[in-house]
Amino acid sequence: AAYFAAHDLLRHPLEADGYVSIGCMPCTDRLRPGDADVRAGRWRGREKTECGIHLPRAEAARRAGLDIAS
Repeated sequence: AAYFAAHDLLRHPLEADGYVSIGCMPCTDRLRPGDADVRAGRWRGREKTECGIHLPRAEAARRAGLDIAS
């Protein structure tokens, strides 16, 4: 909070709705009662890794071992 005030930064509008760690849409969820970690809403139910770019069929390509970065 002090950093935001010191640099006159706006808060993200989703923060007021329970999102305290905000990433991309597919990997971000609200905190739930009992969540001890502020990043518990990130990657809920998934491996906690960076998701990369969301492209159509990217998950299927990843599972098939295809390199979709190039």
